[in-house]
Amino acid sequence: MEAEYWVAHGFPASEVSFFSIAVAVTLAALFAGIWGCLLLSVAGFGFFTYVNLRYGAPYLLDYIMPILYASLMARSRRTLNWSGSGILAIGRLEEALLIPVLALILLRTTTLAKWGWISGKPW
Repeated sequence: MEAEYWVAHGFPASEVSFFSIAVAVTLAALFAGIWGCLLLSVAGFGFFTYVNLRYGAPYLLDYIMPILYASLMARSRRTLNWSGSGILAIGRLEEALLIPVLALILLRTTTLAKWGWISGKPW
């Protein structure tokens, strides 16, 4: 999430444990197969939704990661054959979750005045 900051300022020692846990959980989910990927997509989407709405989205990856997790969710549901009609069609549920989340993140980032990252200003 803070890759841009790490590239510019170095990897902070305080983030090593969080990063290690995140990598371990991701690898465990990928090795668990499609069910692990589905759980990872739901957990990742929920995590980024919470963090971005709580703190605003100060980095570009904060907008990209929910899209990637929604795509993983759609792919997992397709593989599990969890589709139906209407909102349960593959891709529609993910869009119904993603569009309002991204709109709320944009609103939250604006209300917190955290758009300085675009021009390289501190936020």
